[in-house]
Amino acid sequence: DGHDFCHTRAMCNKQRQKMGFTEFFTGNDYPTKGCFYKNGNAFWGKNGTEDEKREIPSGIKTRIFCDLTSDPTFSPTFSPTSSPTDLEKNGTIDQKADGWEGDGYKPTKKPTLSP
Repeated sequence: DGHDFCHTRAMCNKQRQKMGFTEFFTGNDYPTKGCFYKNGNAFWGKNGTEDEKREIPSGIKTRIFCDLTSDPTFSPTFSPTSSPTDLEKNGTIDQKADGWEGDGYKPTKKPTLSP
């Protein structure tokens, strides 16, 4: 049906807005990983594995599922496009769009052999 767990913080944020949640919190120390809601607020639990983001949470928390059919980042093209995708503009990664904002990600200008 085109719905799956939200793969990124950006996808979660977009979906929670569609669902009408006005508050959105992100944290490293949430025991539930990925996108979920509780008590009228939406949350993104960082640093989880794909399996952890997919798990149905316990208690009063409810998993938020994203509509992957309407997300351009999950509709790959098989040939180059004439304009950048939402994730890359002017040769740099949009950290807000890819869910890495504030996670310590720093893109390099040139490929390197060291991390």
